[in-house]
Amino acid sequence: MRAIKVFISFLLLFTTQSFAATGAASVYKVTITKIELCENATINSETSYTTSGCITVGTGNLTVDIASASAGAEIAKFADTSTIPIGKTYRWAQPTLSRQFSIAGSVAVTKIIAGTDAVCATNENNDSGGFLNIAPYQSMQMGTFDGTPSEVTVYTPDETTSGYHCVTSNCGTALGSRTFNHDLPDDTSTYGHAVDVSEGETTFKMIYLLGSPYIRKDISPKITIKFGTSASVEAFPISYPIGVGDRCVIGPYWPKVNINIE
Repeated sequence: MRAIKVFISFLLLFTTQSFAATGAASVYKVTITKIELCENATINSETSYTTSGCITVGTGNLTVDIASASAGAEIAKFADTSTIPIGKTYRWAQPTLSRQFSIAGSVAVTKIIAGTDAVCATNENNDSGGFLNIAPYQSMQMGTFDGTPSEVTVYTPDETTSGYHCVTSNCGTALGSRTFNHDLPDDTSTYGHAVDVSEGETTFKMIYLLGSPYIRKDISPKITIKFGTSASVEAFPISYPIGVGDRCVIGPYWPKVNINIE
């Protein structure tokens, strides 16, 4: 069995702080298992909310590349709006998605040790093995500097302070004690109001406010969904060997989503 190594390190050991940056996704494939419309939602925090008066308008397993121009139309076909009751007002949309999906993309970062600019790209040879197999929801894979982005499998992470940053292509060696959280961007009009990710579950939910409240009349409505993936890949420059070399880790970031019913 190949040895697996964990190194515990803290960014404060370095004089140069390391911050996340975002870049564009050329591929961002998600699997939707359910879409619900809700009359009401109470947002307690970014990771806590409740809903009431919800109806299901789509179930199944629809895998769609939201970086594609046709994504909105594919999802609209998935949702059966004929089941929406007449006379009720719906203000919220709640999709349920698989925590496993695929991305391809790259992010401009600054190397910690060299201090030079570089591009961290997804690499299909880096998305399995080691901690990525043992703890897929608590690991972030290594990217490749100045490579051509290729499609990789990624996961919506658990909230944890015990995560891993892979520093080898097979993730047999990783930096431990990494913090992963579900910090949504402040722009709730395009990034959603809250997310519900439960440890051990293979799906998660998000809650979005519709562009305007919808009241069903005689004709079945059309759901319009628009996506933005120009900043939906996230990367961090890291140092490994610690204090000597440069690496980067890469993973998904929140895409922009706008949902309307017409």
